[in-house]
Amino acid sequence: MDNQDYWKNFGLGTELEITGAFLFNGLKSINTLDNFNYAEDVFELLYNLSVGIERLQKIAIILIENIDVNNKESKKQFEESIRHHKLLNLHIMIECKHSLNLNAHQKEFLHLLSKFYKTYRYDRFNINSSKDYENEKIAFIRFLSNKLSIVNISNTIINTTQTQAYLAKIIKAISLAIYNLIEIEARNLNIYTYALRPQGKAYRIFIYKDFDFKYDTILKKELLIRLVNNSNSSFIKFIKSIKPLPFDVQDENEIIRALMSSNKLVDYFDELDEYYDQLENKKERFEMLDAIGKTGMEFLQ
Repeated sequence: MDNQDYWKNFGLGTELEITGAFLFNGLKSINTLDNFNYAEDVFELLYNLSVGIERLQKIAIILIENIDVNNKESKKQFEESIRHHKLLNLHIMIECKHSLNLNAHQKEFLHLLSKFYKTYRYDRFNINSSKDYENEKIAFIRFLSNKLSIVNISNTIINTTQTQAYLAKIIKAISLAIYNLIEIEARNLNIYTYALRPQGKAYRIFIYKDFDFKYDTILKKELLIRLVNNSNSSFIKFIKSIKPLPFDVQDENEIIRALMSSNKLVDYFDELDEYYDQLENKKERFEMLDAIGKTGMEFLQ
């Protein structure tokens, strides 16, 4: 393996892991947000998705282009040709060699991400932006409203299962089209750029293809069912030996919703602080809590 193949195999392989992590984080935001009322929430998901897809495109371009690394001039020209954040331009570069067969919805989403990364993400640093401080949110909601025929009031939209499914479908189509091309090109070069770490976020995205986190959600619920139905275990007896805090919750299902979403856990932070201020022996309770989920712990009958 020469230096160029080594770089494409290992360097770009690491980039693919990073790409998958960005996409995972963006999709996780879509999966957990209740609405798109705040520009900072929309910024986070668009930033992660735009960076993830852009880097994925660049990996594919490097693999499909026959770069003469020994020619300094051609190498410099190529590096400059991808040193930008225009996702549509990168898409065209790929399409010159391979068709990704993206539909109008997917191309328009690429345009939104490209506009965000080039312009919207800097808007609030402009002195004249005092009245235009939510451009990314407005553009994102406009995109959803037009494509899903949603009526929005005051540029707000509830994040429904329909919205989540639509966005996941678009991102899945774009990401897998490029990843599949990366795998084909890597195999043609007899390298393993496409190989991913099983415990990594990229593996969850490109191999499990769990873009809407349904697999993730189902697995958590199945494990929970397994836990509560093992009532005779020493672990369950240990849990029951800890006096529960009297959280103000409507029912058990509300507790499950909080456990499934980190955003909903925030609702109980102040209440937890209040109860902990009243605890007499915090050290003992913390030691018991620390034992839950700790590797190597055994609970005696």
